[in-house]
Amino acid sequence: PDGSETVYVYDETILNLYKYSVSFASEKSPEIIAGYLEKVIQGSPAMGDFARTNLAVAYIRLGKYAEAEKLANELRENNCETNYYYYITSMLYRYRDKNYDEAVKTCVNGLVMLSKLDDGANIICVEGAHLSMQKTLAYIMQKDYKNAYDSANECLGYEVSYLMNVNGYDEETALGYAKQEYKDLVIMLAIMTNDTEAIEAYDKSVADLGEDAIVHEHITKFRNGEITLEEIVMTGRYDWQ
Repeated sequence: PDGSETVYVYDETILNLYKYSVSFASEKSPEIIAGYLEKVIQGSPAMGDFARTNLAVAYIRLGKYAEAEKLANELRENNCETNYYYYITSMLYRYRDKNYDEAVKTCVNGLVMLSKLDDGANIICVEGAHLSMQKTLAYIMQKDYKNAYDSANECLGYEVSYLMNVNGYDEETALGYAKQEYKDLVIMLAIMTNDTEAIEAYDKSVADLGEDAIVHEHITKFRNGEITLEEIVMTGRYDWQ
């Protein structure tokens, strides 16, 4: 009424976190993502584990392994009772060393650590899903599709349990809301292990949903033989938390 203008003041850290989220969702380069996360950590060290973990992922994607390892060690020193150190260390074994046995073993150790925590089922389910995902990716790079399939289903199981616990969903509803990335890996590994029952159930669900079905382009290319599962893994699309 008095003609004055409203002035909005934005927290720079929150703004950079938003820019990171947009960059991640639009699959920008790891270099761009790393730049925003570095600013988030500089502006608010309290953002801690989440920002450092995904910054380490970006560094690994850029081949900056020493920087990623430094962040992993910082994460362990700050809070050893999380999946973050194991998550990044497993990725380092997979990318830097091509040591898939150690990548799997690291995730197993992390899952054992989580099983001993008394932090509530929800935290364990979320962090367990992340580690199971990394374990799945390592198995895929070994071409051990049977263990990869079991691990992918374990990952999806953690996610479904979390959604049931938090939102009170029944299992079928929780599965519908589960992260598409987890479901994508499960169906691709069902194909690799010739699980015809799972494949038929997936195709029926896609047909029933019609235009509402989510079928990512890489799934279609994979099924058409245009790209391998290992090539999909190496795009890094399943690496981020």
